[in-house]
Amino acid sequence: MAIWEYKTIDLNDVPARRSEIGVLDDAGRDGWMLVLITANRIAYFKREGREPAPSRQRRSATSADT
Repeated sequence: MAIWEYKTIDLNDVPARRSEIGVLDDAGRDGWMLVLITANRIAYFKREGREPAPSRQRRSATSADT
């Protein structure tokens, strides 16, 4: 089963010296897929994440282990 990560970028907060396209391109290079840009200029992204590693219970050393 795929695990998804999500993030948003507020395009209203992009500094004047950067282009919006550059910000979106950077996200794409990091593996983020653009899903939607809302009317109020919020970009929503998703990317496939890693499945969590199975948890391993750690045993503490006891006198029975030695």
